[in-house]
Amino acid sequence: MNEIDALFAHNRFVTRGKMILLMHDQMFQDKFDGENNLRTVIRELKKRGYKFEDLTTYEPQVVASD
Repeated sequence: MNEIDALFAHNRFVTRGKMILLMHDQMFQDKFDGENNLRTVIRELKKRGYKFEDLTTYEPQVVASD
């Protein structure tokens, strides 16, 4: 969660203020109580003011090439 906060603090995005979060982490595997861990991460991010949306609402900015 601290890494996510740091990315937002430094505006490190393709589309300002929006991030696609893809998690392939061992802590989300069943043998590590993955479902509960994922629910906890989502709950804590929501407490920090983050919102979750469907990927279809993500519109990346087109970067002009020289």
